[in-house]
Amino acid sequence: LYRKGITVASLPNTTSASYAHSVSNIAYTLKVYGQTYDGTYYRPVPFVFPSNIAASISVYATSTQITVETATNRTALAGVFFIEYTKTTD
Repeated sequence: LYRKGITVASLPNTTSASYAHSVSNIAYTLKVYGQTYDGTYYRPVPFVFPSNIAASISVYATSTQITVETATNRTALAGVFFIEYTKTTD
């Protein structure tokens, strides 16, 4: 099992943004998750805000990148995102 982290200085504004994770030979992606911070609050990602679904933040991975999606302006948030995976070469 491997884990790779990606730091993002500012989350996207009502869109998605992709960040290369630079991992090769992924066999299985086991988990994708993260945390954001705005100077006061730490939020886990994925983040679902029940009374305002537009405030939610999602994250997913492909074989080459981690993608963060927001439905509202989240540029005030910084974050760190992780992919946990196995490799075909080990």
